[in-house]
Amino acid sequence: MGNEYRSKNSGVELARIIACLCVICIHIGIPNRDEQGYMMHGLLISCFVADGVAVFWMITGLYWSKNDYLKLAKKTLKRIVIPMILCYIFSFYFADAVISGEISRVLDNFTRSWIDYKYQIKNFLEYNATFPYFGQFWYIYIYYLLVLIFPITKNFLEYLDQDSRRIKIFLLIIGVIFIWNDITANAFLAFSHHALNALIPASIIVCIGHYINKFKDILIRKQFSIFYLLIFLMVNICRAYVINKFDGCETSYFILIYWFSLYGIICASCIVLGCMSLMKNVPEKNKIGLVNIIGENTFGIYLIHYFVIEFIKSKKVYQNIVSFGSKATSKCVNDICYLGIMTMSVFCVSLLIVICIKKLVILFDRMVKSKNLAK
Repeated sequence: MGNEYRSKNSGVELARIIACLCVICIHIGIPNRDEQGYMMHGLLISCFVADGVAVFWMITGLYWSKNDYLKLAKKTLKRIVIPMILCYIFSFYFADAVISGEISRVLDNFTRSWIDYKYQIKNFLEYNATFPYFGQFWYIYIYYLLVLIFPITKNFLEYLDQDSRRIKIFLLIIGVIFIWNDITANAFLAFSHHALNALIPASIIVCIGHYINKFKDILIRKQFSIFYLLIFLMVNICRAYVINKFDGCETSYFILIYWFSLYGIICASCIVLGCMSLMKNVPEKNKIGLVNIIGENTFGIYLIHYFVIEFIKSKKVYQNIVSFGSKATSKCVNDICYLGIMTMSVFCVSLLIVICIKKLVILFDRMVKSKNLAK
């Protein structure tokens, strides 16, 4: 096992874990405003955990140009398409029964009317992820589009890499475009979580990830981790200030909290660079283990975490978590306790489920191979 995990970049795996925790935090959520306006502690927390998806796109970009189209397509089919289909089958027929504890609902789900199937087919054709408890699959839909245009992005990056001036011009143009879009509160490019409106910013962030990897010797130093943390904090404080400042105005700037804002890209870059710089301070012999093992399971955690959130909320354990947090003396501490406990609970339960499923798959594969050898 040591040799398997030694080849992984522990800094990247740490960034995956943080990104996964951020996504879980966002989907658990805490109130960031009341009848009087934004609550600054809630808004700040929302900003701090807002950019998990951007981190995932950036990590994809780190290795993007090293891929081969055929290998990428096969890997996508095996590691993403098949698990997604299995999750959809589970969502459509079994998820409600598991959460409610009413096994009889499974039979009801297997006798659904044609209207239910028609609704899901219609949404799939419109490229909307609407299966119960798996709405976060919009990210996977966009990843499919990224794989589809892989030759275009790879050739484009190779063209830019031929001349450093092209890279500088590209990054300058990207900066101007995102600033323009942020000033107009996303009215300029109308980025979203759907189809081409998500593919464009995702592709750009993938390209930025490529250049983080290209210039890693300059950007990633042992002493830089604190520097990136300070930038991350300052940018998020600025983001929260702007959102709160323009609250109640004709144009809402809450859109700046999303991963496709310039704030989101900067913060995601700080997370990736900060994690990679931080792990440079860890002795090589200590990098093998927990971080890499957990990091390789983050995609599975992403797949099922929303279902786990709803499952926990449906049980008494959820009330216990809420009551534990309510013992705090202030609303701020209460929200932080609740969010922290819920996030770690969902993360750990999801991780355990993913590991168990992997072990079962490995066991099943060995059984099939042993039967084939016996023949």
